[in-house]
Amino acid sequence: MTAATPATRGGPLAGRRALADLAIMAALLIAWMVVGAVCHVRTQDLAGRILPFLRMAMLLGVGTLLLRRDAETWASVGLRRPRSLRRTAGLAVAGYFASYLVSAPLAYVLIRLAHLPARGSDMLVNPQGGIGEYLFWLIPVAWGLAAFGEEMLFRGFFFTRLMKLAPPGRTGVVVALVAQSLFFGSLHFAYGVGTAMVATVLGLVLGSVYLISGRNLWAGTILHGLIDTTSISVAYFVHLPKP
Repeated sequence: MTAATPATRGGPLAGRRALADLAIMAALLIAWMVVGAVCHVRTQDLAGRILPFLRMAMLLGVGTLLLRRDAETWASVGLRRPRSLRRTAGLAVAGYFASYLVSAPLAYVLIRLAHLPARGSDMLVNPQGGIGEYLFWLIPVAWGLAAFGEEMLFRGFFFTRLMKLAPPGRTGVVVALVAQSLFFGSLHFAYGVGTAMVATVLGLVLGSVYLISGRNLWAGTILHGLIDTTSISVAYFVHLPKP
């Protein structure tokens, strides 16, 4: 997709609207986080399992309205059929190995050596819950909320809004790429500083895959799902009580 597409077209009006879009969505995200903290919502409670789906539905609904205001759709920001399924799969696999090649050493340095607080999927998945617990976090959460929902929100919506605010050319692309990864990582601070920093790096990988794929969301969605599948599977099966 070139710079002339609706998702990246610039101009003063587009910039002001993009800034307003980011402010609205960021405010909604922060409000949900505050509500969850104040109400002491836990992921193992029924409310803690329902609220994330309600939050994502609301955010994507608001995002849809904001896109329509600018005569855009989710397809125009990447939710469309990729030109090559083979290339999409290849990018997802390459991104998967690249993400662990970068994030694994970083996680070791930050969490093990620097002793930065970090919590991962092991705080979510309860091995005592059986296979049903595992499948809940794997399918609707990892592939639904995280892979599909977060890629639409962070790469499809936030990234394209940031592109309208950033300077033109490659510099603007890099600025937008870094900004979206920082925002993505900052929302993981609830899991610890170390986790947030690793998530920031993963945001860079996911954003890069989005760009390389021609600003198509599917390669990043598959990649995101593979990363979370690995994390949840390790958390479940490593901590699964031995017979």
